[in-house]
Amino acid sequence: MTSSQTPMAISSGLVVPIVLWGKKPPRNQISHVSCLLNGRIIVTGTTEGQVIQWVVDESLSWIQPQMMMLAHETAISCISPCSLSSTSTKYLTCSQDGHICLWDSQDGRVVESVRGNYVHRMIIPHSSSTSTPPQPSDNFLFCIGDYAEIAVVDAQDLNILSGSVPGWSPTG
Repeated sequence: MTSSQTPMAISSGLVVPIVLWGKKPPRNQISHVSCLLNGRIIVTGTTEGQVIQWVVDESLSWIQPQMMMLAHETAISCISPCSLSSTSTKYLTCSQDGHICLWDSQDGRVVESVRGNYVHRMIIPHSSSTSTPPQPSDNFLFCIGDYAEIAVVDAQDLNILSGSVPGWSPTG
């Protein structure tokens, strides 16, 4: 193997890169944490802007890192699930520079990403649905942070509904 080749582990036809580092692992100072899927997935954010997804196995009594995602350039300021549903797989991460990412925990991809003027510090998911089953468009996010109002954000496309669209409520 030459020095320019990356070592790979092959198992059942799946190619997985192996990541090696020096004497010390990367610095991951966790600043925020949130849970998904009834606590089976934990998501942490770091002061360096990294997002790490962990898997919880209560039967084996361990927590194991599953994925590290890099999308933010500044410290994570907030992490929240996008829905109150125990089966929801999507969550938000916000950073100090106003960048918001909507993630899918199943594959670690960014579903939506926006940059704005709001720095969110806390997000509470809310469902206004009375329909069965609830529709994704019924999910809103109540956000507070480094601004004077409560921002209401659409959980699907991350559009800010309060302040820009009067009467954001589905009931008018």
